[in-house]
Amino acid sequence: NTDSISLPTEHRQAGANLGYALAISGNTLAVGAPGWDLLNDGSGHRYNNVGRVYVWVRQADGKWKFQTAINNPRPPVNYWTDSYFSYRVRLFGDTLLVSLADNVSGRDGSIDVWDRTNTAWVRAQPIPYTGVIDDVAFDGTFAVIGKGKGADEVQVWRRAGGKGTAFNLATTLTPADGYPNLFKKAFGASLALSGNRLIIGAPEDTLGISLSIGSTSPFKVPSTSCNI
Repeated sequence: NTDSISLPTEHRQAGANLGYALAISGNTLAVGAPGWDLLNDGSGHRYNNVGRVYVWVRQADGKWKFQTAINNPRPPVNYWTDSYFSYRVRLFGDTLLVSLADNVSGRDGSIDVWDRTNTAWVRAQPIPYTGVIDDVAFDGTFAVIGKGKGADEVQVWRRAGGKGTAFNLATTLTPADGYPNLFKKAFGASLALSGNRLIIGAPEDTLGISLSIGSTSPFKVPSTSCNI
């Protein structure tokens, strides 16, 4: 089967949750393993749920060739601090976004940026975002981060200069109609981005007295801001 994807034996680990997050762009596939454990830090210490990303590239004959493993660049603080690097991965061309932690862990998350030159992945300046991460969308220029549950906020970050340059905050989006029923909407819990169109999901939006009916909102993404 030319489409089979195999992880080298030396990288296999029980509980790593390989495949929890996936991203594909062209012939490159990034696979998250947020449960990967650092079994030995060189001093005999083990750290749980550090996380790792694995990258494959599809060859001309249709076979997927393992390219590399990308390690969590942040050193673990202690053995019980789970960072879940690669809980979400987003890939566009030669740029990979990787989230650390999330709302499930009860801590703020962050977004790492990795750029590829030839076959080498180099960590670029992270997106200077701190907060809950429910979803991420990325098109190479805009990185959209949904805070969703508990925050009802979406941040749009723009990278104007291409690989190696920083992301800057372009705008922050909130529900257009506010909170007529005083209930949070989970606005930003899911995102879809294509071209200049951004769709934001709010699965806990209400309609009258009916809770969690849900809704979606379309936005336009121009060069520096977003508008309905």
